Amino acid sequence: MLRSSIGRYVDFMYLSHGYFFFAPNPGPGHLIECQLHPENTAANQNVFLRSIVKKYFYPDRVEQWPRLLYHRHFMLSEFHHTLFAPTELEDSTTIDARIMSQWREDRRTYESLQESIRDNLATKHPGYRIVLKRIQHDLPSPRLYFVDRWKLTDPRLYGELIEGPAQAPDATQPSKPIDSPEPRAVPIETEVTR
Repeated sequence: MLRSSIGRYVDFMYLSHGYFFFAPNPGPGHLIECQLHPENTAANQNVFLRSIVKKYFYPDRVEQWPRLLYHRHFMLSEFHHTLFAPTELEDSTTIDARIMSQWREDRRTYESLQESIRDNLATKHPGYRIVLKRIQHDLPSPRLYFVDRWKLTDPRLYGELIEGPAQAPDATQPSKPIDSPEPRAVPIETEVTR
């Protein structure tokens, strides 16, 4: 009721702040980890050179400057996550044909976006095989942040998201810390400090 009576004034004066978009409970952030593996066959013969992998994260507020460039990569990584469709469905024999058809279309769209990202990176980094991974950055619980003093960039808050049921974590995977957000990601071993 209040919005309907003063809405035009609020819009005209640009007082309709966008920060309420994320309130009251913002969810996790999503990144794209790009691993560049050397394709050179001579380099692949050498175990040391084969183990060298260049890694880039999108978004990365240190590398992507000015802020608008960072924001574009931020939107790309969230769009990439939004379009995600798993590699396979858990039990495709009992699923309706319309749902299967929609899943196939969604998967093609997701793979097309991934291929586009790989092609773009390949022009900047020729001679590398590019592997993309979806990374989730969870928010710490109030207890972890205020009592245990976890920083927002704590590596324990980052986890690799699985691509399908075949990659689901088993009992040998490390578990998420106590009082962490819902465990939806497999913890990653590399330290992410962006």
